[in-house]
Amino acid sequence: MEEFKKKTCRKCGSQENVKWGKRNGVQCHRCKQCGFQFTIEVERRARVDECRAITLHAWGFSFRAIGKLMSYHHTAIMRWINERAAKNDDNLPLIDLEELYNFAMSQKKGKEIAAKIELLMKSQVNPV
Repeated sequence: MEEFKKKTCRKCGSQENVKWGKRNGVQCHRCKQCGFQFTIEVERRARVDECRAITLHAWGFSFRAIGKLMSYHHTAIMRWINERAAKNDDNLPLIDLEELYNFAMSQKKGKEIAAKIELLMKSQVNPV
């Protein structure tokens, strides 16, 4: 059962709304003040996935290789990196190569990338 919370309208900021059906299994709401229909957006990607993608990109891996490893579309990976570059946000930590290697080995399609990460670990080269 859904926990009762006040949903805020993105258009007018009112908290007076009613449930207004479902779309693709997601509860929709309608604002009583302005009639705006909206859904509550959920964070789709984990911050750690974004960190992994940015770290792999910094080490020179292609968007397609990163997307294949992490089961995201390559354009999503490209969008994350471009968003981060546009914000000039350097607060996102780069992940250790050993952690990336272990992650790649745990994925079905990650054996090739794990081999490349292993070569990087042996060469001890810093990311670009």
